[in-house]
Amino acid sequence: MPEENNLPIISEGNKLPMVSRAKALMPSNLVQAIKLAEFMSQATTLPKHLRENPGNCLSVIMLADRIGMDPFQVASKSYQTKADAPLAFESQLIAAAVNASGLLDGRLKISWDGEGKSRTCTVVGRIKGEDEDRVKTSPKIDEIKVKNSPVWATDPDQQLAYYTQRSWARLYVPEATMGMMAPEEIQEFDGGTIENKAPLTKAMLEQQAAPEVETVEADDEPTSEEKPAPEVTDEPKWREPCLTLLRNVENVGGKDALASCDEEFAKLQIEYPDMSDTAFNAIDEALNAARKRLDNPEQDQK
Repeated sequence: MPEENNLPIISEGNKLPMVSRAKALMPSNLVQAIKLAEFMSQATTLPKHLRENPGNCLSVIMLADRIGMDPFQVASKSYQTKADAPLAFESQLIAAAVNASGLLDGRLKISWDGEGKSRTCTVVGRIKGEDEDRVKTSPKIDEIKVKNSPVWATDPDQQLAYYTQRSWARLYVPEATMGMMAPEEIQEFDGGTIENKAPLTKAMLEQQAAPEVETVEADDEPTSEEKPAPEVTDEPKWREPCLTLLRNVENVGGKDALASCDEEFAKLQIEYPDMSDTAFNAIDEALNAARKRLDNPEQDQK
């Protein structure tokens, strides 16, 4: 019987799940990960953005370890929209990571409705330990802003499914997709580009959500007798609860309080489906920062 290179022996009656077998090939510490990244960066079969780039390879290895997949498989599903852009990943990989995360009771279920430009997709999944399904329906296909893949034209149902699975995971199990963005998501920043993307702040959220005042062109400005009062539109209903949550996250003092903020964030996304991307990203980044701060209190004190 040939040797198995020290991999666990897997009998027919005791097969390990795919995730466990993938982890058997992963480095066990940072030194090994760096060595693997250096070796990996020499592979000519890798996408161009990973060749001769151990740093990017290390990023892929760390992600592969977290989601329990082969780093070379993860690498083959990665993209970089430009030299200084974050790594992006195919929606196929993101969907696979969600289904293999161990967080779900079964797999995500997908269905479609409508025809042509009004076509939508609905994804249903159940989180382990819960009694009810979680549901997410996509916008109509013509309302989706970024559709760069040619598959949108040849197989729109597949792309709608990927899009909606990503959205379902972002809403209900964000821990399964942390650090994984699709190319389309990256290109949605700042009107399709991520150049000069500044960190999102509470001030930006307040400015983005502030009521808009209708202005009048100077050439058409009415006389003082005719000049109407400025028309102020109603501010978004999500503005105040989002700002309150953001303040709570910034001042969170423990993991129980952070868990409550996570729950509140999920509720706000359900209650306010029109919440802006700016608001969502500001809260999401604040939550991530709070997690790092609570996980590394000594570093935070420095």
